[in-house]
Amino acid sequence: MIKACMTIMENRIAKPGTKEIYMVVITPGGNILSDDPATTIMTEDGPQPYSLKREIEYQNSNIDLCMFSEIKEGVDLQAGAYIVKVYCDKAMIGKSTFTLK
Repeated sequence: MIKACMTIMENRIAKPGTKEIYMVVITPGGNILSDDPATTIMTEDGPQPYSLKREIEYQNSNIDLCMFSEIKEGVDLQAGAYIVKVYCDKAMIGKSTFTLK
């Protein structure tokens, strides 16, 4: 399982309400970890496959959020650097990396 925790920050100009948060996990080989690679979101850079989606109720204040991406049985994760990107409303709102040895 891959777990990513973040804080969605206060943004007074954003419209409050239900928001869809998307997590994209990119392997060292450049592949997207996803149950269905054909499932995409539209981003500022065009269509993007994603690993996980979660709905939140955003009220223009900080909200802590953890997302969990389960790895299918039999899938071996490569050693190396992974990239995690987080999207909301077509924009990348966060990015981080981690390394598996």
